This record gives sequence, structure tokens and C-alpha cells, in this order.
Amino acid sequence: MGDKLAQLTATKFKSYTSLKVINTSFEEWDGEGSPFKLAVSGTAFHFIDPQFGYRRVWELLEDSGAIGFFWTIHVPMYDEIHNEIRSYCKEFAPHLDDSTLQTPEETINERKAITEGTGNFTRIEVKEYSQILSYTSSDYIFLLNTNSKHRQLSEPDRNNLLNRIKNSIDRSGGYIFKDHRVALFLGKKMK
Repeated sequence: MGDKLAQLTATKFKSYTSLKVINTSFEEWDGEGSPFKLAVSGTAFHFIDPQFGYRRVWELLEDSGAIGFFWTIHVPMYDEIHNEIRSYCKEFAPHLDDSTLQTPEETINERKAITEGTGNFTRIEVKEYSQILSYTSSDYIFLLNTNSKHRQLSEPDRNNLLNRIKNSIDRSGGYIFKDHRVALFLGKKMK
């Protein structure tokens, strides 16, 4: 949501005449255009209460409709550079210490159980996609600045944390490698 983001999206996709940008929350949206064949969400559906969200999607889909929800799954790495970054997180933002988080498998199983548990969708399939990505120190800081948990830090703490991370990456050769995993949850509308 946000006027600037809605305008940016509308401008970027203006050549797609059937695309309509609606600047509202999913909870407040009136469902204009339904029923739909497919509902897609990218690393966002967990912000919506599952009992409301999955039911609402079910209501907006045609009888043969389907979901395709995907999430980026954090994969902790324990090499020297990641352990150094982890120590900064413990100092400035303990909630960002990824050694205390669920494993990727636990996160995926939990999300699948939530999806199945609503009773709105059947034949839930999970497809996983992984690759190791390489980031320069600047690109990695840019990436971290898109994460809401980093954005919620006070500006001084965020700046200290990100500067230390950038300096560590630069000292270790200027690049960091990250195991990037995406889990795609597919399902059919329960009739």
C-alpha cells in the first residue's frame, strides 16, 4: 500500500491495459473483478490473519480456482562472515539473530499446515527453489534495507548495524554469498 508505490506500479506496467492498480489493503478491498482463476501472493500473505485471508481468497476464486503463494525462506549460514554478521545482530537487534529462528523446513511445514488447516484448499503442493546468490556489500545492504525487521530498527541502530555488516563484507573480499530459497505453495479451491 502507498500512493507512491501504487503510482510507480501503474507507471511501470502502463502497457498492460488489463492491469489495474488498487491502493488498498486486502482486508478492505471490495473484491472488484471476482471471481478469479488464480490468487497469487509473493512473500506477503503471512501479514494477513490466516482465518480471514484464506477464506476471503476462497470466496474470490471461481469453483476451479487455485492459489500460488510463495515465500522467501531464510536459510541461516554459519561461515565466518555470517557468524560475524550474526554477532552484530545480537548486539544491535537480537530479534535478527537467525540462529534462534525456525529451520527452513520447520517454516515450510508450518506454512503448509496453516494452508491445509483452513480447510479452504486441497491438494496442497510445495515446490522449493534454491540458489546461491552473490552480493556486493552495497547490494547486500540495499537488500537488508528492504526487510521490514531491519526497517523497524531505530535509525542509529540500523545505520550502525548496516555499516558494520558492509565493512565486514568489504574486509572479506567485497562479496557475500546467500542461500536464497523460495517455497511455492500451490492448491486448488475446496468445493
